Amino acid sequence: TLRTFTEAMLKDVGQKCWEQGGDPSLLFVPAALRATFSAFAGVANKVNEVKSKAATVVATADIYVGDFGTYTVVNSRQQRARDVFLVDPKHWELLTLRAMKPSPLAKTGDAENWMINTEWTLKSMQEAASGAIRDLQPA
Repeated sequence: TLRTFTEAMLKDVGQKCWEQGGDPSLLFVPAALRATFSAFAGVANKVNEVKSKAATVVATADIYVGDFGTYTVVNSRQQRARDVFLVDPKHWELLTLRAMKPSPLAKTGDAENWMINTEWTLKSMQEAASGAIRDLQPA
């Protein structure tokens, strides 16, 4: 059952990550939940900035300061529209499964074509240092 994304959920997961030794600094939010996030009560300070003749209205947050951390908000196209992730980059490591290697491809006329292949993966050094809020109702 999908549920509504709330600020209380974000605070709860942030606290759980912190209690497990994490300090998440990135908050990955899909487009479908960005408006819901921007409407949180903690994002209440809207700014109307006037420079010369043009006015800028800021009606969203790029940084969220909570009880258990400060999160840089990242709009993400690379995740499901119903999930939000808090990530502590210090507890992730990039591993090489297959080293970068050039391989020749078929020659086309005078052109010599090459392919560069590699395989990488992410390794979680402390799974509970990051968190997820799943099965949320897209706005």
